[in-house]
Amino acid sequence: MSPVIVTLRVVDGPDRGIVFDDLRPTIKIGREEGNTVRLRDERASRFHAKIHEDAGEILITDLESTNGTWVNGEPVQIAPLNPGDRIMIGRSVLVIDYHRPDVPDEKTIDQQATFLLGGDATDEMPEEMSTPVLELIQQQADATAAAKDQERTPTGPPAAQRAKLPRLPQGLSPGQTAGLARIFDTLHKQLAPILSEARVDQATKTVHLSPQQWQQVLELAWMLSTYYRRLVEPDT
Repeated sequence: MSPVIVTLRVVDGPDRGIVFDDLRPTIKIGREEGNTVRLRDERASRFHAKIHEDAGEILITDLESTNGTWVNGEPVQIAPLNPGDRIMIGRSVLVIDYHRPDVPDEKTIDQQATFLLGGDATDEMPEEMSTPVLELIQQQADATAAAKDQERTPTGPPAAQRAKLPRLPQGLSPGQTAGLARIFDTLHKQLAPILSEARVDQATKTVHLSPQQWQQVLELAWMLSTYYRRLVEPDT
């Protein structure tokens, strides 16, 4: 596989209009000398983020910056990048483009999902990267579960009947971690509106969903079962 060639275009911020092209991962971004991409942005950290490659996936990782790293308006610790994504660092917005000379077509979402489900799980993430990332995802999951428990009415199921989530797997590569986080985030974003719009009848202790909402729940259940089958039976 040929090396990926990355272009970063600054579309907002003090360096607006500057194009950093013909870059090869790993690409470090920050305001200090020694970065591949040096920004004249006082809100960018000295070494703010890095763009790197793992098993064919292009990723961005926040380097414990003060103001965080954002991709397409969402804060990220580690996330996959697609051509056209907008990266916000401090007051600067960078648009990424990348390609491989021997791969004319861009990756599709299906190909990225194939990497997650069928990638080489023996590629271990460096300890200094894997532990904070996985702990962050677990903390977010624990916080969400705690918030839901506080919002539960007395008519909800007792604690003994609630599903206990297993711990997240350790030793994932950066690409697999980012892909897994993206799946969780997608499922959560599709499920949250359904739950918020559901009607609860306290008198009959029932929950009412519209036919469209119920169809969405069925589709989410099908999606989860498909992922499960592809994980446990990758050759079928």
